[in-house]
Amino acid sequence: MALVSMDVVDDDSATPSDYDPCPRIYLNSAQVAALGITTPPRAGTQFTLTAVVEVASVTEVSDDDADDGKGQDITLTLDVEYAEISPSPKGKAAQLYADQ
Repeated sequence: MALVSMDVVDDDSATPSDYDPCPRIYLNSAQVAALGITTPPRAGTQFTLTAVVEVASVTEVSDDDADDGKGQDITLTLDVEYAEISPSPKGKAAQLYADQ
């Protein structure tokens, strides 16, 4: 699959305009150490994250106005099983539009 932006807003949600719709992952200190991060990065530092995830739960709801055009909205809860993290040499725009 291609790299796609997660900065999208669900059309059905009533969220304030400053709500950040991007998924967020919290790592505890043992997980940070397991990834080899030994000094705290500055806020805003970009990394490349590669992960193996397992689907923990799925919700499928019929919706005549569904974004996928199939009359259904699907949501997923994912458990991160394995992960690798590395410094990202490029900015967001360069990563998202690398093929253009």
